[in-house]
Amino acid sequence: AAGRFFSLFLTSNGSLYGFGINTNGELGQSNRISSAVPVLIKTGVKYIAAGWEHAAAIDTSGGLWVWGDNSFGQMGDGTLADNLFPRLLATEVKDVALGYGFTVYLLNDGTVESVGRNDLGQLGVGNTSNASFHQTVIGLARLDAQVIQLAAGGFHAMALYDDSEIYSWGNNEFGQIGNNEWGPWQHKT
Repeated sequence: AAGRFFSLFLTSNGSLYGFGINTNGELGQSNRISSAVPVLIKTGVKYIAAGWEHAAAIDTSGGLWVWGDNSFGQMGDGTLADNLFPRLLATEVKDVALGYGFTVYLLNDGTVESVGRNDLGQLGVGNTSNASFHQTVIGLARLDAQVIQLAAGGFHAMALYDDSEIYSWGNNEFGQIGNNEWGPWQHKT
């Protein structure tokens, strides 16, 4: 996974390493010292994601760990203070996607939660206010299908259902929502 000026990789035994800039704690080392060589961040990891200046990992028990920049509250801890080391955000998580200052994650029960920057509707909660505590993305619940995967761009996000339908939300300035419309923000299939 690659962020703005940092990279992460996951080994076959579940060890997470990172290298690059660490100005906002992107390397999860409890400091702000950048590294040109890989440093161990966490073990017991099965999935990783990188945003602009923050990162996330899902551990083998389904715990979602986040660290790095928190300028928009994307760590979900109610503050705007950077996390210099991995902090548990949620449990029973099966997917996560990170954008520029926001975090979107899928729980085992099919609920999609979001937190952080929302000036263009990228949290999918029906408004454009930033949030430093998680909120549920609206409009995703269906009786006939479940969300199975998430993706995020800089200012928009998408959910893939098990029937191959896609629901997208956030910035649509360049038509990236894919709904044959243009506009500053959208929340449509």
